Amino acid sequence: MGHSQFCRLKSGPRTSYSKMRVLNTKGRALYHDLHAYRILFDQDGNPRLSSFGLVKNSRDGKSYNTNLAFTPPEYLRTGRVTAESVVYSFGTILLDLLNGKHIPPTHALDLIRGKNYAILTDSCLEGHFSNDDETESVQIATRCLQYEARDRPSAKSLVIALASLQKETEAASYILLVLIRKLIPLCQLQNYLL
Repeated sequence: MGHSQFCRLKSGPRTSYSKMRVLNTKGRALYHDLHAYRILFDQDGNPRLSSFGLVKNSRDGKSYNTNLAFTPPEYLRTGRVTAESVVYSFGTILLDLLNGKHIPPTHALDLIRGKNYAILTDSCLEGHFSNDDETESVQIATRCLQYEARDRPSAKSLVIALASLQKETEAASYILLVLIRKLIPLCQLQNYLL
């Protein structure tokens, strides 16, 4: 498997852990312009969120800059960014990781309803993860892309679902646990996860 496909497979769950760091409703910033073009990879292939300095922080729940291709429906209605908005954006990222290119969420949901999972998954990834994992990844993305914010998973349940798909063989589980413990205290869900 090429380096870029490997990075794509590995970045979904790790990006969700990074995303948890920026989900906060206690007066701190929401990373409100989350999409695949904001994810860069370091020399080891680890995903990093970019543009923290370029995107204004949203302390008041209002967004000042966004890419409409990744915009949650409630933002279009209200102009407000919530934690559920970031979950929606993460759903678009997960689909982009599976497909290798951006698919508009409404088109993706039509394909998912028709169970056209093969169209959603890049053929370069074939054989690198099981059909069950592929189906579960698509279902997770589907839950993230629900039109109503209340129907989307919480950050906690999203990370739990993605962790079951993480098949990291390069690091021992205790190393990943240390990573998670370092990130969790920064998120709004710390009381529920500890």
